[in-house]
Amino acid sequence: MLQLFVLPDTAEAAPDFETLRALFKQVSPKMIIGCLRQDARFLAILKQLSGDLYTENLGDGDAPTPSGTSSVPVVRECQRPNLFIEPGKEFAPDPCKRRLQEIRLPDEPKSNNDIEHLHYVTSLIPFSNLVMVRAAGALMKFLDKRGMELLQVDLINGRTPVLNVKICTM
Repeated sequence: MLQLFVLPDTAEAAPDFETLRALFKQVSPKMIIGCLRQDARFLAILKQLSGDLYTENLGDGDAPTPSGTSSVPVVRECQRPNLFIEPGKEFAPDPCKRRLQEIRLPDEPKSNNDIEHLHYVTSLIPFSNLVMVRAAGALMKFLDKRGMELLQVDLINGRTPVLNVKICTM
C-alpha cells in the first residue's frame, strides 16, 4: 500500500520555478509525472531536474579526524528520477476527481455507504484545490496502469491501494 502525499495549490513563478526546485530537493522523488499540455518552461525544468545527478554531503569536511587531519566529505550519488510526460486528457478534472473519490483507506469504516464514503474522502482531500486534484488524480490513474510494473504494487480491484492521505506543506 502507498501513502498519498498531496500539496495544496501553490503559486509558482516562471522562469525560475523556485518552489518546484525547493520541493524537488525536499522530496527527492523517484518518479515525476508531468502533463504534456504544461507550460514549456515548466516541462524544461522537470526535464532538467530529472536529468541532474544529485550528491549529498554526508561528512562535515572540516572536522578533525583522530589522526589530526581533516576528513574528506563523503559524497553519495542518488538515483535519478524517472520522468513520465502524460497526455493532457490524463489530467482532466472530472476523471481525476472521481479517481480520488474512489480511494478506500484501511481505517475507513467498512459499513460506510456511498454518501458517507464521499464525506470521509472529502474530509481528507481538499477538493477545492483544483490543480492538486488533477495532479493527484492523474498520479493515481498512472499508478493504476503502471504501478505493478514500476513499484511492484499489487492492485486491489484494478486500483492502486492507498494506506493514507497526507496534506503536505512547504
